Formats: sequence, structure tokens, C-alpha cells
Amino acid sequence: THLALSDPNYYDDNRFKERLLRLVREHRPVVVLDLHASATTRPYTVDFGTMGGTSLKGRPDLLRDLARFLKKEGLRNFSQDYFAASKQETVTSWVAEKTDAPSIQLEINAAYLLDVDSPHIEMHRFAQLLQGMVRFIRKVGVEQP
Repeated sequence: THLALSDPNYYDDNRFKERLLRLVREHRPVVVLDLHASATTRPYTVDFGTMGGTSLKGRPDLLRDLARFLKKEGLRNFSQDYFAASKQETVTSWVAEKTDAPSIQLEINAAYLLDVDSPHIEMHRFAQLLQGMVRFIRKVGVEQP
């Protein structure tokens, strides 16, 4: 956000989205995951932004699988569409509008992200989050044509 002149989650006219569009069209991913940090005061561990389900493009199994893999790693307190990814020109809504790829915005509670001031607990939580995402990506990667 702070390194570019145009925030890709608020504006469509930027190089990030232009490049993302080329990559999605070229590689045809099974799903696009749009990762965000969320305040530690939020009532969830991960909120899945799906534009009310429309960004899933008929693939609700992707959301179920992602949640299942994260749960296997000990994450709990999921919500869906607390941040629906539809208010501004989010990456998720943009991918849904411009491509056939399913997309999910993940608002990740910052308690699960690394903090240089108190790294020990966050390291464990971050490892859980990362392991669940890696296992999900490996599973859906098998679906590639």
C-alpha cells in the first residue's frame, strides 16, 4: 500500500492490477487469494471476503477446503463477508469482474502475523496459518489442467 502511488485495493488504474490480469489470463489459476492484515481487535481469525459468494464463481468447495485446511492447523473463528470485498475496487472484485478465476479476499487477524516486537507467539500462529494455506494450495494445485 505505502510503496505504490495507487493502492490496488482501492483503485483499478494501476500496474499491479494490469500485471495480475496478464498473469491470471496466462496461467489460469484455480483460485486467486487476496491477502490482507486485519486489526487484532477484530472478532475473527480469518474473514473470507467473497462478495456474498459471487467471487467464488460457482466453486464454494474452494472456500470449504481452505477453511478445512486452516482448521486442521488449529485456526478457528472464521467469518464470511464481514469485509465482503465488494465496497471499493478490491482485487477480489476486480478479478471476479475481469476473469473466470474464483477469488477470495482473506482478512487475517494480525495476531496471526509476525510482529517484530513480540515474535514468539506470533511465530507459532503464523506457522499454523502458513501451513494451512500451503496444504490448501497443494490440494488445489492438483486441479490444474
